[in-house]
Amino acid sequence: MEKKAMINALIEAFNKSKNSCVKITLRNYIETVKALSESEYKEAEGFYIEALNRWG
Repeated sequence: MEKKAMINALIEAFNKSKNSCVKITLRNYIETVKALSESEYKEAEGFYIEALNRWG
């Protein structure tokens, strides 16, 4: 998944979530993914895909 698509998917999951703890976690993930370089993102991509599967 491209970095921009991941950010959009995390934002969508954030907007759908009703759990404040999940929202805080997703907000942190969104900010982290935005700050990562493309190579850093590629290394961590699996972690964020797993998070989307859990909360998305």
